[in-house]
Amino acid sequence: LGTPFQNSTMAGNMNLLELGMHEEIKIRETEHARQRRLERGIDKKLDLQTVVRYGTEIKCAYGRAFEYKDITYILQRSGRRWKEVTCYARPLKLRKVKISKDLLVRYREAKTQMKDTNRWTSNTVIVVDTSGSMRESDFWGARNLLSAVWISVALDFLAQRIESGGAGMSDVVSIVTLDEEGHILVESE
Repeated sequence: LGTPFQNSTMAGNMNLLELGMHEEIKIRETEHARQRRLERGIDKKLDLQTVVRYGTEIKCAYGRAFEYKDITYILQRSGRRWKEVTCYARPLKLRKVKISKDLLVRYREAKTQMKDTNRWTSNTVIVVDTSGSMRESDFWGARNLLSAVWISVALDFLAQRIESGGAGMSDVVSIVTLDEEGHILVESE
């Protein structure tokens, strides 16, 4: 286990006794938090006092947030007690891929040539639903369904095609977002 408030940027701003560093912390679980944990497959066996004592406090606009074992827990003060508002797993991190100068030059040349649609080998249009339902928080590894879609587009479609050589400079991709209306996010790249 780590030390209390390890790497915390917020620890200096609070009374440690207030958070129960030397006494039992009273944290009430809310129905909302219970439901989110169930949707996200987060086990409740973990004692929230352990989260507060040994987790790392991170910035949060909605109360106090503690990260412990790759899960972020949001707590709010409710009278003399604390209540758990929600929790979510740490989002998957996408690694940045460096683009060589040579590849960038080839891309710019291809972009100019691809203005002539007869040169296109393929044209893939990815339509992403950005309506309110995509903000549901029931997906492991992402804060919500929409985040999971972007991760999937990046890893399962774009990165896989680039790394495997399955896409060439004449393969065109467009991304359209769709809520009440459609919006072109990326056009013929």
